[in-house]
Amino acid sequence: MKAPLFTILILLSYTSNAQQEHLSSMFWNNYSEINPATSGLENKHQGMISHRNQNPSLTGNERTIFANYNARVGRRHGVSGNITSGTIGFNKYQEIQTNYSYQLLLGGSRRLSFGAGPSFTTNTISDPWIPFNSRSNVLNFNTGIAYQGQSILAGAGATQLFAIELSNDSITTSLRPHYYAHFRNIFTLTRSLELYLEGLYRTSNAVQSLEFNARLLFYNKLMLGVGYRSRDTYIAHIGWDIDDHFRIAYAYERGLSKLSTTLGESHEFTLGYVVKYRVRRKYGHYIGTPSF
Repeated sequence: MKAPLFTILILLSYTSNAQQEHLSSMFWNNYSEINPATSGLENKHQGMISHRNQNPSLTGNERTIFANYNARVGRRHGVSGNITSGTIGFNKYQEIQTNYSYQLLLGGSRRLSFGAGPSFTTNTISDPWIPFNSRSNVLNFNTGIAYQGQSILAGAGATQLFAIELSNDSITTSLRPHYYAHFRNIFTLTRSLELYLEGLYRTSNAVQSLEFNARLLFYNKLMLGVGYRSRDTYIAHIGWDIDDHFRIAYAYERGLSKLSTTLGESHEFTLGYVVKYRVRRKYGHYIGTPSF
């Protein structure tokens, strides 16, 4: 009876709640997914692929693979593509997102960027116990604005901009707009050490979360960091940039609230390739996406 009961709970959750976009412990590796204006803003080329296993101790836990590619075209244009594939319970979803950004040059390394693009999402619920099958395809729109300075990146984005109700038999899936605001400041402490302070606010359908991260970057290669997400979630990060181009990183999450025995832990792995711009910052370091 456990499997049918779990199925019923999953189905009921889809009748009452809007579908939430997936979390990422290292959101700075896929900014263009939450803010199209960051497409091609920081790096000449950037390609990332990540795997997130959320609450692996739970049956039907969420598992997500997401990948992105960003590039700057000429001096003022950026493009990006994002692909997400995830499973939670008997629900599977895939999303393809393409973005374009136009960047105003403000002098020096400062840019003001405006971005937008379409997204196409497929949701499938397939339950072998009932049996039950439901499939929906949705075309939606994303937009955003971002500012990049010598040590600052700040912006705001909106995804799933148009609210949509999808009904199939007894299942109603609500797609609601997701709004994001992000900020990062880089402090150069010594020739070999930098401090990154970063924050992300997200909200959708009255569900809100706030995340803060502090990361130390050693010799522009090794990253160690900690973070906190509202509702008592703590995060630890570690990563390494190899030959200034190849990137490997790992993040571990743990919920420490009263529900932590149920919520468990989450793991996220990232592999990437980055070509940075050769624009010097203090102590000869180069502007580009911070490592990891």
